[in-house]
Amino acid sequence: MSEQLVNENDQRRKEFLEYRSLLLHSLNDGYRSFDRSLSFLSAGGIGIVLTAAELGSGIEKLEYLSALAFGMALIINLISYMFSIHLKRAEIEEWDEREIARAGGAHGNESKKAPLVQSASSKCLGAIVMGLNYFALGVFFLGIVLISVGLWNNVSGN
Repeated sequence: MSEQLVNENDQRRKEFLEYRSLLLHSLNDGYRSFDRSLSFLSAGGIGIVLTAAELGSGIEKLEYLSALAFGMALIINLISYMFSIHLKRAEIEEWDEREIARAGGAHGNESKKAPLVQSASSKCLGAIVMGLNYFALGVFFLGIVLISVGLWNNVSGN
C-alpha cells in the first residue's frame, strides 16, 4: 500500500512539474510578446508623428512631446531587457550553487539541503524589471494621449 502511495505521489509531482514548466514557458512568451509589442507600437507612434509632420505644417509641441514619450518608452524597454538578462544570469548562478551544495560540493561532502528561495539581489532585479516595464507602458500611454490631442488640435484647427 505504501509503495502505491509513493508511486501516486511521484506521479502527482511529475504532473505538477510538467504543468509548472508549461506555465513558465507561457509566462516567458507573454513577457517577450509584451516587450516586442511595446517596442513595435512605440516605433509606430514615432512613425505616425513623423508622417503627420511631413503631411502637415511640421511638428507641433504636443506631437514633439509624444514622439519624445514614444522614444523614451523604447529606451526604457531596452534598459528593461538589459536588467532582465542580468536577472536570468543571477538566477542561473543561484541554481548552480544550490545544485552544487545539494550534490555535496566539489569536495564530496554530505548532501546539503539548500533552500529554494530567491536571493535579495534577484528579487531586486526582478522588481527593477517589472518597474521598468510598467514605467515604459505608462510613458507609451502618455505618448498616445499627447499624439491624440495634438492631432485633434491640428485637425480641428486649434
